[in-house]
Amino acid sequence: MIEYVHISEDEEIETSGGYYQVKEKLLDYKGKDILCIRSEAHGPISLCCGCGYVTAGSIFVKGRVVEWKTKNEAGDLVSKLETIEGTKEQQDIRKILEAEYNTSSINF
Repeated sequence: MIEYVHISEDEEIETSGGYYQVKEKLLDYKGKDILCIRSEAHGPISLCCGCGYVTAGSIFVKGRVVEWKTKNEAGDLVSKLETIEGTKEQQDIRKILEAEYNTSSINF
């Protein structure tokens, strides 16, 4: 069992090359909620023929929700999750997320 501390989805987290944001998604998989975190990084890019701006994203499958958004002793919003270790489940979830977000950057 893992305890996930929720991060504000409105917060832009600054990095040396730009910033990133996280978005939570609950995916219904066989009647159970799966917490997925979508991370989007934004920043400038310099190419040989000019400059631009890049947005890149990844999805992190955190686990199956056991308990949703309760407060811990420190007052943080946390959820209790079970990791998804089954290869078949991971493959099924990966296919759903790849189709929805058009990305192969999915991590368990």
